[in-house]
Amino acid sequence: MKIDEWPISYERYIDRIDLIESNEFDQNIAEISLRLCIKFISEKSNFNEIEEKDQVAILKYLMTQLHYDSNKFLSSKEIKQHLKNLFEREYNNRYFMSLIAKLRDNDLLISSSSKGYKIPTSSNDIYSYTNHSISVIIPMIERLKKCRDRILTITDKKLDIINSPEFEKIRKLFK
Repeated sequence: MKIDEWPISYERYIDRIDLIESNEFDQNIAEISLRLCIKFISEKSNFNEIEEKDQVAILKYLMTQLHYDSNKFLSSKEIKQHLKNLFEREYNNRYFMSLIAKLRDNDLLISSSSKGYKIPTSSNDIYSYTNHSISVIIPMIERLKKCRDRILTITDKKLDIINSPEFEKIRKLFK
């Protein structure tokens, strides 16, 4: 008789990667995604900072979801409820989104769509994140460009709202 370890150690997720059931499963994407999560969890688990604890809890929850349904995206509401149950405090959208952003800033792969968040296990998950991001970014850039063009027009090109050094990256997009 085989005895399974529960809860499964996060390092064992790599060993069990072949158990992930997904229509478009990509071993490389899944393994890299999980390894990055495990590395972050092992580095940050002993931190007492609230933000790090929240980030670790989010990753553990997303990884655990892979074990049950690797195709499911978890809504921000569901993840925030999980955090509330763990830490007994409310999570507003702005703070929650900053947690996800900082995880991505730490090179973690977290896929998102209108359905929520998940650890990517396929190229479709990565495309989903890309598509979701572009659907937000492009309209914002287009509105900024319209604003800039209006200001340039009404000031006879004397005021360029993106001419400051801190806007160098965005200026490159407008050339």
